[in-house]
Amino acid sequence: MASEEEWSSLSLISRERSWFRDPYVYAYFDRLIDDGILSNFEKVVFYGKDAAAYAAAAYSVSAPMCRVLLISPQATLDPARAGWDNRFVKQRRQDFTSRFGYAPDMLASAEAAAKISPLLQSSSVRDRSYATSISVKIGL
Repeated sequence: MASEEEWSSLSLISRERSWFRDPYVYAYFDRLIDDGILSNFEKVVFYGKDAAAYAAAAYSVSAPMCRVLLISPQATLDPARAGWDNRFVKQRRQDFTSRFGYAPDMLASAEAAAKISPLLQSSSVRDRSYATSISVKIGL
């Protein structure tokens, strides 16, 4: 379908739950920003579920005015901002304070606020808290 519509697709796949917090990923998106690659497209959509929703939100800053679809996103695993979430113990040791760190800030920077759809897959209080932090930050 994508080729019939002349769409392009870029997918990031992780072998483990890394939340895509890796200097190689930062460098890749920095290059996309510096080279203006994503500005060559009429429409750009970032999509993700759970950890990938975090990444979709965090890296959406690389395509101003993009559309973002987030299913059960986390805003961060930084204990200083999300100390109430006791899941993902190993992943919380990663740096969520540096480049592309706090997803709601990246969404606001991407100027995409009117085109963001956070969806919840569960009724988890923790998931609702993350969705609320995203919605409040971008004014939904």
